[in-house]
Amino acid sequence: MPRTLVRGTLVVALLAILGVAACGSSDDSLTTDEYREQADQLCQVSSDALGEIPDPQGLQDIVPAFTRAFPIIDALSNDLDELSPPEEFAAQHDEVIELLREQNQINTDAIARIEDGEPIGTLIEEISPRLQEIEDETDATATELGLTVCGRDA
Repeated sequence: MPRTLVRGTLVVALLAILGVAACGSSDDSLTTDEYREQADQLCQVSSDALGEIPDPQGLQDIVPAFTRAFPIIDALSNDLDELSPPEEFAAQHDEVIELLREQNQINTDAIARIEDGEPIGTLIEEISPRLQEIEDETDATATELGLTVCGRDA
């Protein structure tokens, strides 16, 4: 279960950041194919870096795994922020942005609760169903956008 939580959260974050990046100016927008190619290239670089983080071997490894992942996701966010997506993706991006905000809040609250001494196992049981729903929704959005790397399970 801890591996699912970490991987699912990272996938959601990757797609959600892609959604944030899509809110840029529509001037000089990329074509659909250019956007898909560039977004997937950026996601591949981040996915490779995230893949170097060892899978948690126990509940105690979850917070350190998140801590190592967040700088990678921040770098992806900065890179994707430079892309200017085509206008026809706006609705999907709005959806993903909402999911990002929700996912970030769940993770922020979870880490704080763990640091305050809440049992990790109980917390994972509580938040995993919603994180899985978010992952499923972002995977579906990536498919709608025609992405082949972003949204693919790491």
